[in-house]
Amino acid sequence: MVWGAIKSDSSRILVRYPRRLNSTSYQDVLDPGLFQIYDSNSVFVQDNAHCHKSESTMKYLEKKHMYLLSDWPPQSKDINIIENLWSILKSKVDKRSPKSTSDLWKAIEEEFYSIPDFVIINLHDSIPRRLQAVLNSNGAHIKY
Repeated sequence: MVWGAIKSDSSRILVRYPRRLNSTSYQDVLDPGLFQIYDSNSVFVQDNAHCHKSESTMKYLEKKHMYLLSDWPPQSKDINIIENLWSILKSKVDKRSPKSTSDLWKAIEEEFYSIPDFVIINLHDSIPRRLQAVLNSNGAHIKY
């Protein structure tokens, strides 16, 4: 299981996390991961999974002075650009056919960090178009 974050400047971080994720283990993932690339001037976007929106996690993010986009819709694959990145990563890792868990993690790490910066920058730049498309479709599925 992996958690990742990306920024508009193409910086990124990838962290392994436990098979079961709750508020405490999610915060344990964020601590070494998120704060390597995010700072108090960043806006953090996450979906509305229970461990992301728990009172404990919200207090944790507030304590860390993270600005959170709080009204992000749940399961918003059309507008959550990291979903596109996961798709790219999955395709690249599948081509390597890892044979063990350690080979899989190595492939995930190598392929994640080898995705060209322009891909992340272009995904970030697509956010206004995605949001407008969702508005135009009255919240229905869009092409992204």
